Amino acid sequence: MEEELKDKLAKIKMELSLEDYLSSLGHSPQKRFAGYLLYRSPFRQERTASFKVDLSKGLWVDFGETSAKGGPLGGDLITLMKMLHGWSSREVAEKFGNTALAVPVEPRISEKVHQEPANPVIITNVRGIYAYSLVNYALSRGIPRHILDRHCKEVHYQIAGRNYFGIGFKNDIGGWEIRNQYAKRASSPKGVTTVDNGCREVCVFEGFFDYLTFLTRNENTAALKKNFAILNSAVFFPKLRPFLEAHSAIYLYLDHDNKGRQVTREALATKGANYVDASKFFAGDKMDFNRWHMQNPKPPKLRRGHRF
Repeated sequence: MEEELKDKLAKIKMELSLEDYLSSLGHSPQKRFAGYLLYRSPFRQERTASFKVDLSKGLWVDFGETSAKGGPLGGDLITLMKMLHGWSSREVAEKFGNTALAVPVEPRISEKVHQEPANPVIITNVRGIYAYSLVNYALSRGIPRHILDRHCKEVHYQIAGRNYFGIGFKNDIGGWEIRNQYAKRASSPKGVTTVDNGCREVCVFEGFFDYLTFLTRNENTAALKKNFAILNSAVFFPKLRPFLEAHSAIYLYLDHDNKGRQVTREALATKGANYVDASKFFAGDKMDFNRWHMQNPKPPKLRRGHRF
């Protein structure tokens, strides 16, 4: 069996070049030289290309990442697949055994979550987060590994028979919000996520990256002594109101787009409920908490016990 696995992996490397593989992921070389190419790293966002591909040897090296041995991170095509997708060698062989060019990465799509009824998201596996690409995607959005591991999973799914994976955040009725650097998806049933810590106050977020942002910026502070509600879509706000209005204070961290501002205005006009617009500090056209966090990585000084 081991010899058969080695043969399959060798066949994949013969049929698929590093250049073609990176191209299928949406990465183009920034510079071409005799015998090698320079890319922006597929492991993180960067301005200066630091990822080198040796065309003759079929090897890559990332000068912006450090290996366990202390030198630059590097390897061959199989190593890159395993690190980007969190696969084992056997999983690489299974997924690429017949058609090496069938790279399971979605094309980039718009910011809106979309899910075609004819091609529903089918969850195939849920596990801890192993894929290097997902960890680095979260880091690019200002979310550290330990926060990601506590609140999210690595979710593998199918659409129209093709396999994909992303960071998964579970809702209260068993569905998943799924994100990666290429796409925003949701599996059925879609709904809200609530975190009941037995507190009298609650914070409300539109998306789960906003929630992770709050946890990141307020780690080890009294600000976390609250309940939390993640809408996963602003359209669910009316259904969540009974839960929210059972609290003494409701802090809204909703997006600064048309829908988010509309929901905030309607909530603030509610009589008998203590809604608070907590999003003023990240005010701006189409701004949200996580985007503001990415632009302002250092937490501001504490004011009267509040921290953002």
